[in-house]
Amino acid sequence: MWENFYFNKLLVYVPWLFSILLLVVLFIRCFLSNIKLFSWFKKVNFKWLIWLLIICGFLFNTALTFTQYFIWHRDTFGHFFLPPYQPWSYFISYTFMHFWLSDILALISAGAFYLILELYRKLRSDVIKKDELNLILIACLLLGWPRLILFIPLFLVLAVIHTALNLVFFKKPGISLFPVIFISLITLFLLGSYFVLLAKLSSLII
Repeated sequence: MWENFYFNKLLVYVPWLFSILLLVVLFIRCFLSNIKLFSWFKKVNFKWLIWLLIICGFLFNTALTFTQYFIWHRDTFGHFFLPPYQPWSYFISYTFMHFWLSDILALISAGAFYLILELYRKLRSDVIKKDELNLILIACLLLGWPRLILFIPLFLVLAVIHTALNLVFFKKPGISLFPVIFISLITLFLLGSYFVLLAKLSSLII
């Protein structure tokens, strides 16, 4: 059945492939766009990618919700979880907890962190730039809940170290935070599940 194929295959591989593609685009946009071959990547707007993540997340969760309905509707025992055997509130609460809640928590947490840094940027525009701020928001949304909880302190620690090393050895004004953001993002994208267990945050996994 197509529903089982969707849950067992596409549910795993589509988000993973989308994330890999987005990471490649971000890497080229941040570090290789000055090369003539990749110069057109300069036109990639971080705000577009933010909205792309939000819209794709909404569409994906909507598809999961409808797929869950069809699986239960066609299953011998699953249809007992649907009306008239159960109220619609049961199905809504189930899909909300399993498909929507983690993304909503990620969006709220990422938005709060973004606003805090935006206020700081207005006070110290020489420390963090708008594109860097947007990339941080993209990283939080891409990592999702609860890995973004680890991204925030990791990024802040590496940013302090990066700034301190620059002051000691190079003393260059207006250093880029792109490397710090990208290192934090890649580290948690690859090893985030391990660090979540190590930090005993597995109870936050929804």
